[in-house]
Amino acid sequence: MRKKFEESANYLFEKQFGKPITAFKAFERATEGVSDLTKRAYIFRLAPFCLFLNEDPDTIINNRMEDKANKDILERQRYERKIKAYILKLEKDKISVPSMLSIIGGFFKNNSEELRIHLGNGMKYSKTRKRKKYGPSRDEVRKILSVCNCKRDELIVTLAYHCGITPEDIVGFCVGDYPVESWRHFTKSRGKTGVTWHGVSTPEGCKFLKEYMTIRGGKNGEALFMGREGPLSSVSVSEIISMLVKRAGLSHIDGLSAKSFRDGRFNVLRAAEVDIQVREALMGHTSNIYHAYGTDNEVERLVVEAMKKVYPLIRLTDEAEVSGAGGDVSLMALIQGLVERIERLEQNFVMMKNGTV
Repeated sequence: MRKKFEESANYLFEKQFGKPITAFKAFERATEGVSDLTKRAYIFRLAPFCLFLNEDPDTIINNRMEDKANKDILERQRYERKIKAYILKLEKDKISVPSMLSIIGGFFKNNSEELRIHLGNGMKYSKTRKRKKYGPSRDEVRKILSVCNCKRDELIVTLAYHCGITPEDIVGFCVGDYPVESWRHFTKSRGKTGVTWHGVSTPEGCKFLKEYMTIRGGKNGEALFMGREGPLSSVSVSEIISMLVKRAGLSHIDGLSAKSFRDGRFNVLRAAEVDIQVREALMGHTSNIYHAYGTDNEVERLVVEAMKKVYPLIRLTDEAEVSGAGGDVSLMALIQGLVERIERLEQNFVMMKNGTV
């Protein structure tokens, strides 16, 4: 929905005002010195605002300057009232308000500090969720894994599900961060919040890592996931996963996205009744695990045990490498795999008996 909203807004902007939004002086001043990603956000979010006002960026700034010089306080606050009206429209259309307000506010402020918009500290608006949250089942993740056509993508899907991380966290991995041996504890900082999350290497994760590194090579400290033009960005990872979801025939599921693996893994931890402190540490939520259990070695033991407990529920392949899980977990994984195979055979037998295959 957002992509259609942005693309149509840019097309209509150029049709309405005769040239692209980047050609206006006020836009150039507002985006001077910002990153390409931020500039793209300005293009996509400022265009619909201009269409709503029926004013191009230069006209908006010129009018704002005239308003600020006006002695009438109501005239000086004209654009504040227009922005509040725009917020109501965004909420009605279920478009995210905070991201829009951030760009609009930056547009005025970056043109001149004196033109800054003041909406008041007490102003409230709904933070509309554009998409439902969805936690995929293991079978759905398996389908996604099965359509991967390279070792890199297999590793991305596996880490996203086993570690419960987002594209921002995935691109933060460097060579050497993920242990090559199973059931090793490691820690990373979440790309979005900076909170430390605790990870545990799984047999499948190690298998896919070794296969990928055989092709990739490289030295410790280098970005782990590479594309043709260098290290992958979080946007690239999201696009890869979106492509895999579509290829797996799961694009009809509302809310299934690159961030959904995190919700899927959380569902598994909760279903397995993992201790809440350990669960928060594994998810990278703000956790009091050290206050509850004290020493590093005890925390490491607890998170490794928790992952061994849930591994049979998140294992994505039926291959023999699950024997590397160790001890009872390996046996549980093997039993679980056999049960699933028996169920599939029974389903096939019923279908053959009924003449549906």
